[in-house]
Amino acid sequence: MLKVYKDDQIDLMNKKNKKLISLKPSASEITDLATRALSSIAASVPLAYEPIKFLFASGALFTSQSIVKIGSEIQDFLKTKKVIDEDKQKLPKRKLYETLKFLHNSPTLDDDFVEALKNLHILTFAADSTAEEVSEIYILLETARKLNGPEISILLSAYRIYNRLYSSNKMEDVLKENGGNINTGHSKRWCIMIAKACGYSLPEYVESRQQILEELRLIVPRGYNQHTVDSRDENFNPAGKFRLTDFGHKLVEYIVKGDNLLGNKN
Repeated sequence: MLKVYKDDQIDLMNKKNKKLISLKPSASEITDLATRALSSIAASVPLAYEPIKFLFASGALFTSQSIVKIGSEIQDFLKTKKVIDEDKQKLPKRKLYETLKFLHNSPTLDDDFVEALKNLHILTFAADSTAEEVSEIYILLETARKLNGPEISILLSAYRIYNRLYSSNKMEDVLKENGGNINTGHSKRWCIMIAKACGYSLPEYVESRQQILEELRLIVPRGYNQHTVDSRDENFNPAGKFRLTDFGHKLVEYIVKGDNLLGNKN
């Protein structure tokens, strides 16, 4: 459980009562958390199982690097002129620590997943984000944490296709499967186009991720058919924004907006 002390410091390790990150974390404090995380996990595996210990240590290192990356990049952004006043940063920082704690306890991470969470948090510190947008971002963060990198890539590809953000040549190649038409209500055809946009050689992978994206209301679900093995139809309706629901489109819109904001630190 996350503990908040009187001196406004938070214990992300939940062991030994060591205060590792304060409410104004520096890059060095986040690095310290990463080092302790690596040492703690590696030391917990018996020496008799060296290959397993190596794998645990490698995973801990990747997790630690992810924590350092998201923390240090947000720290850099907080030094720019595009952030909210310091007295308004308490809630965004607390929400950031919840994500850092979540990342610390995650068994596996990937770059696209960490980038998406970071980009959402960036917007909560941005001076031009409205109160309504920040409120929506906190809701979307709960959903984003349930995804993985490839699932986020699928959503990003649907967003880019719908908004025609790819080059004209790539758009033509992606839509070729559907006769050059962006509108489709057929899930298999949609999966093939998404796979091509993502660079996946196997569209079946996109098909396999449909269910969780449907359950989280990020894409329009397929219809039901009692005569099929899994009770799912090949079609979905309405088409939405290249199958993105308004909820899914909003999630990706904020991820992209945060990425664009972070890319310009002037």
